[in-house]
Amino acid sequence: METRCKKAIEAIKQQLDTGDILLRKGFGLLSTLISLFFKIPYSHVGLVIKTANGIRVYDMQPGRYRPLAFSTFEKFFYGSKRLEIIFFSKFLTKQEKKCIIREVQYFYNKKPKYDYTFSRGEDKLFCLEFVYLVLKRCKLIKKFKKVYKSSKYFRMLKHFDNLLK
Repeated sequence: METRCKKAIEAIKQQLDTGDILLRKGFGLLSTLISLFFKIPYSHVGLVIKTANGIRVYDMQPGRYRPLAFSTFEKFFYGSKRLEIIFFSKFLTKQEKKCIIREVQYFYNKKPKYDYTFSRGEDKLFCLEFVYLVLKRCKLIKKFKKVYKSSKYFRMLKHFDNLLK
């Protein structure tokens, strides 16, 4: 069983590329509150960057010394009860993927704190805000909305758009 699971994970990782978005739902109270607040079945989001060394998932998490950090695909999903992947990379050009890498590096170097109050700005971020701002700075929000206009992902982004107005 364990070998089959490892093979399945490796097969999924082979499909991932820069710009894919990972969603998960944890078990804790904070996870439940976040998914209720945003009216989505997830509580955490990460952004995939494909490197020569493999897949990195960048995300914002409270309680870490450096809230914006990267982890492996396996570590990102560890302990989750709901998992989903948005394969956005298949709609992106090489230039758009380079922009995503550049913007992730910009935020990584900026070292934002975790945003517990959902405030505006770039000094404090929460996970969805980080992904949203990377897409926005790369002018990919319209493309995301066009590709996923009839899906729950569109509703998630639309809700976040309204929150920032």
